[in-house]
Amino acid sequence: MHSIKLPLLAGLAIFAILTVTPLPIHSLEVGDSEITDEGVPTCSIMEFDPKCSPSGWVSFIIGDLTLAIIIAAMIYLLQRRTTNKLADAIMFMEKFLKHEEDAKRKQLIFVTQSLKNHFSTMLLIAGLMNNALKKVDSYDDIPAPIREKYKHMIVIASHANDALGIATHILDPMLTEQTRRFIDMVENVNPESGVGKGFPRYDAIKSDISSITTKLDTFIGNKDEILK
Repeated sequence: MHSIKLPLLAGLAIFAILTVTPLPIHSLEVGDSEITDEGVPTCSIMEFDPKCSPSGWVSFIIGDLTLAIIIAAMIYLLQRRTTNKLADAIMFMEKFLKHEEDAKRKQLIFVTQSLKNHFSTMLLIAGLMNNALKKVDSYDDIPAPIREKYKHMIVIASHANDALGIATHILDPMLTEQTRRFIDMVENVNPESGVGKGFPRYDAIKSDISSITTKLDTFIGNKDEILK
């Protein structure tokens, strides 16, 4: 409705301007036309006479009114084209934002799953180290394969830290900070200090992994629905 009103109002405005503007005086030749009492020749609108100029209203209809209609039509077409382009731009932005949101959600799920896998492996290795350390009197008494597993645990902690860095901009800041503190704790553990007692801070590691995993699952919501 508004798209129709604008060109109509524009046409009426042009109509008003042209109406109040004095019409130019046409040069008339006295030929076969009639002469009024005032001596001004007039022409019939029913026939064509090359010696006569159109009367005021005929000139207005042929020239000014036609021009006003053309201008109004041009304004309408331009406005319609602009409206269509604006609607297309809005639709494109909505699709783009939805695509970006879906990409972020899928990236978040991927990173979350990677962190959970890393944490599970770290907890398994920490459990092996905990049992081994309780039974030995020196760190060198721990079987070599288990010691190699601990070295692998440090590498996994580094990978978890890298994965966390990818999702920093989409994870909850408090959850990100908690996860980073946990990874730092694991990397700074000195297993030799647990000889005869068990893996240092083993209970804290179990508790933190359980807490972080629960928060990650809550944060991403229904991952099966998002991945569809």
